[in-house]
Order: sequence, then structure tokens, then C-alpha cells
Amino acid sequence: MEVYRYLTMDEILDYVNGRFDQIGRVYTEKNAHNSHRYKPDQKYIHFFKNLKDLDVIQRYKGRKGDMLIAKFDIPFTTLVRHMGVGYYDASGYDVDHETIREFAIPTTKLKQSYLVAVAKDKDGLLTPERAEEMLDRFVVLLHEHRAKKAAEARQRGEE
Repeated sequence: MEVYRYLTMDEILDYVNGRFDQIGRVYTEKNAHNSHRYKPDQKYIHFFKNLKDLDVIQRYKGRKGDMLIAKFDIPFTTLVRHMGVGYYDASGYDVDHETIREFAIPTTKLKQSYLVAVAKDKDGLLTPERAEEMLDRFVVLLHEHRAKKAAEARQRGEE
């Protein structure tokens, strides 16, 4: 199932290189910002379910220059065990907070192959529609690259 996360370039490199011990953080207690139940001494990474919630996440992260939005494809069985709701400050006056479906995944459950696409969000202003277009294009380019590399390996007899 596809989920999303804002990342730094360092975190992307840690994913690509399988350095999951370098990412995430330990949450020591339940807080008022979400419904997750954390285990002590376990690092977690939060993902959000719907790209349409991008503007809420952008407000939370702030617009501190360029950011990276990443698409992950994580098995549903992993996600459902770590599902919760995040509570974010509302953008208007009619509600106290906004809720977003999110997942707090222990870093020990992550795999390199879950990261499927990355797009640059210049100044945190990317719309959900444009993000989806950019992430989908990244996936196409990745598949084209892998197919080209596989064809080159077959030509060299390295199947």
C-alpha cells in the first residue's frame, strides 16, 4: 500500500543504503499529537496515508527551503499493525485540529525496497496533484533505468 513521508536528503541516503539504525526516533510516552502506542527503546518513522493531506503536513513541517516527498510501498499487513491518527493544528477557526491517518512503523520493520519514488518539493509548496505526477514520473524513470541495466547485463551474459 502506498504511503508518503517528507524526508531529508540524508534520510533518503540512509534508506537507499539500508542504514535503518540511523533514521527515526524513540518516542518515550504517549502524547496528545497522535493515537500511536510506542514501545520503549524502539525507533519509529511516521508515514501519512493520503497525498491529499500534503498541505497539512507542509504546514506542520514549515517552509524552510526545499524538502523531499517520498512514496513508499509498504505491505498492508505491516501498516495495519501500526495504524493511528495524527492530530494537527487546524488551518481555520472552525475546528480545533485536523486528523490525518498515519502509520508509526518501527525502523526494524523497514526495507530498502519500500522506497519507490522521491520528488523535490521546492519551498514546501507542492500541490498533491503535482506531487503525484512527479512521483509517478520517478517510478517510470526508475523502471526504465532498471530495464536498461538488466538488458545491458543480459548482453554481457551476466543474467
